[in-house]
Amino acid sequence: MNSPVLFSVPPRITVNPSGRAPLTAVFYAATNSPVKLALSIDDGKRQWQVAGGNVPRTLHEIPLLDLRAGRNHAVRVDTFGSNLATASVQLDFETAPLPKIFPEIKVLRADPARMEPGYTVFPSRPSDQAQGFGNFGAIIALDHTGEIVWHYQPEHFVDAPRRLRNGHFLYIGPNQTLFEIDILGRVIQKWQAMIGAESRDVDAIPVRARQFHHDIFEMPSGNILAACLEIREYDNYPTSDKDPVAPREPSKVVGDVIVEFTRGGEVVNEWKLLDLIDPYRFGYGGLLK
Repeated sequence: MNSPVLFSVPPRITVNPSGRAPLTAVFYAATNSPVKLALSIDDGKRQWQVAGGNVPRTLHEIPLLDLRAGRNHAVRVDTFGSNLATASVQLDFETAPLPKIFPEIKVLRADPARMEPGYTVFPSRPSDQAQGFGNFGAIIALDHTGEIVWHYQPEHFVDAPRRLRNGHFLYIGPNQTLFEIDILGRVIQKWQAMIGAESRDVDAIPVRARQFHHDIFEMPSGNILAACLEIREYDNYPTSDKDPVAPREPSKVVGDVIVEFTRGGEVVNEWKLLDLIDPYRFGYGGLLK
């Protein structure tokens, strides 16, 4: 005769466990015997299932993703195993509405048949002139209908998010720091460009570079390729980008440096554009005076 499954730790759901990804949740439970779980979710508009894995276990931690904002979710938890009777538990949770400071998204045209599968991911931050945004910054994911299905809000500047092969995101944050986060919004690792940094982030791996900016890329080796900067002084530099006969004087010039570094922070390659391109060749607006 089969025995009923007993939960040694009652099932519970924590919404937004990291405090930075409101459209994520995690189901937790423990059973007194190894079982497999299946979760059936209904948010009032959609129904879907989440499997708890193919291997029976006693400790269960299941991420719940693809949620929508401002909805109540009813969850039925079913347990099953080879020598155990099934048991069902009912739970529910609610996701918060989207923040009022989020940008308004208007779908002008959508043709799912011509779209690549998956979501569209982009950073969101206010312009320098925006008022009342504080330290607002976010990474947003949209589905094919333009609806927000995931967002990450760290309360600081966010730029150039990239999806890594392990499913995490890498992005440029404040204080010359790169952040690696998982889909639940948890910070997995940080790297800080140490040259010229305003302060030392003791939780970040130091990198011998100056100012991560604009773009980052994960190489096949797992190393990170980043656009950085250097500053050089030239004795006889133009003082005008309009007058070719204007007087010349000593000047500091900022040039891009492409830096490759390991996950341990070791710089293994760098390409300095001031060595590859004529530093005296610049366009209008190239002089910060």
